[in-house]
Amino acid sequence: MKKYLFLITSFIFSLLRSQSIQDSSRVALFYYNAGNTKYHNKNYDSALIDFSKAIALDSSFVDAYCNRGDVSYKTQNYEAALKDYYKASTLNPNHKGVYYNIGLVKTALENYQEAIDNYSKAIALDTAYEMAYYKRANAKFNLSKYKSAIEDYSRTLFFNPNNTEAYAGRGESKMILNNFNGAINDFDRVIEQDSTYKYAFLNRGICKANLGWKSKAIIDFSKAIAVDPKDTLAYYNRGVMYDDLRKHNKGIADYTKAIEINPLFADAYNNRGNAKVELEDHKGAIEDFSKAIAINPKDAESYFNRGIPKKELGDIDGAIKDYDRALEILKITHQLNSDPKHADIYLNRGLCHEELQHYESAIADYTTGITLNPKDSDLYYSRGLCKAQYINTSDKGCADFKKALELGDPDAKEALKTYCK
Repeated sequence: MKKYLFLITSFIFSLLRSQSIQDSSRVALFYYNAGNTKYHNKNYDSALIDFSKAIALDSSFVDAYCNRGDVSYKTQNYEAALKDYYKASTLNPNHKGVYYNIGLVKTALENYQEAIDNYSKAIALDTAYEMAYYKRANAKFNLSKYKSAIEDYSRTLFFNPNNTEAYAGRGESKMILNNFNGAINDFDRVIEQDSTYKYAFLNRGICKANLGWKSKAIIDFSKAIAVDPKDTLAYYNRGVMYDDLRKHNKGIADYTKAIEINPLFADAYNNRGNAKVELEDHKGAIEDFSKAIAINPKDAESYFNRGIPKKELGDIDGAIKDYDRALEILKITHQLNSDPKHADIYLNRGLCHEELQHYESAIADYTTGITLNPKDSDLYYSRGLCKAQYINTSDKGCADFKKALELGDPDAKEALKTYCK
């Protein structure tokens, strides 16, 4: 009899326990739904509380862990977000959204390789997961894996041809890889889908500039300005194009506008200074280069640029000091190399030394410049002329004139006739 009673009570307890679990699940679902509503209303603190209550009532509630992780992700509590996503992935290893969300957190933490790994897990579970391909492409882009990024952007567009950002990302990748025509095609698609996409106009303009289509590039930069009249890069890039077309006054106007928007835009001061040099406004150029130096005292190019108008105004010592400083910065920062601009510093300083009749110093500068850029005819010609006119050398600079002529210097032919009879 006792055994019979035990079986009855055990059965009743089992029924009560089952009923209790069902009640807990219903209450957990209530809190889960309440949390979703608050989440969508951006009431993140209250949503977090509700999702936590749902989890307390049902510790295997995968979606509650996911959504609580989403709240933490939105509030940039990445450690808490990962903890919830990892728990969800343990409870359901086949939940593609969990791996996608882990990828989002890893991207936010700039851990792009781990982001790629998690997006790949999501894609393995759903080979048509458009946004996982797109986010993986972005992560690859950030790791400079442009070819692989292009593949993922293309997969994204296969599943959704209206993904404007995928066209933009693929276009940028192609642009970086110097596939300018391909990039232009992608930026065209971006603009077809969104005529206010400023960066598509900017990047398309850059591509056209690289293809030598300067007037067409100006049109695109102007369209970018029409979308955003406060975009400094659009004015700056258009100014570069005007300079290349020898329309220096228009270039100066654009650099000035860029500076008005961003008074700390050192490159705009530099370019405006260069344009003023072309217009022989040397004092104005020196002012601009000096402002660029004040903003960035470690920019060798600004000192080099300022040396040019100083020499034109007869401040030879001042020019030499600027060239000295430019070379000092390049040497300290280990940037002195075969860049033709670096050889030009030695060329210009050598010409200044000649002005001061420091001929040995001039030849030393020309020689160093030649080691940096052996294809610069001006360096050979200037060294040859210095030897022929001022230094008693056995060949009177003839070897240098011959080399300069070989490199295409038209003045070298006359110098050979004059000094090398």
